[in-house]
Amino acid sequence: MMGHSSLAGYLPLCDSNATTLEMGEREILPAIKEIPVAAGLLGADPTRDIGRLLDRVKEAGFSGILNCPTLACVDGMFRQNLEETGLSYAKEIEMIRLARERDLFTH
Repeated sequence: MMGHSSLAGYLPLCDSNATTLEMGEREILPAIKEIPVAAGLLGADPTRDIGRLLDRVKEAGFSGILNCPTLACVDGMFRQNLEETGLSYAKEIEMIRLARERDLFTH
């Protein structure tokens, strides 16, 4: 993302879901016609209605989603604090369920 390692998705550098959509719509999807393209989404995003985000992902032309970055890689007190503020692993699981309802593949 923006020339940084994929680990930058775990840092508050930008709205990673908006960046994924923008890059997909402007750069990736217009160039890739015959290969399924997945959007890497932060399912725990507390600022978004995930159902509406997934609708927009599908409308843009993505074939599926990846739950990335994920809270599954975070543990200890930091994970507990994230969960308490609404950034929860349960939201990530819910995003995957909602994606399947929209016929988006998941990984």
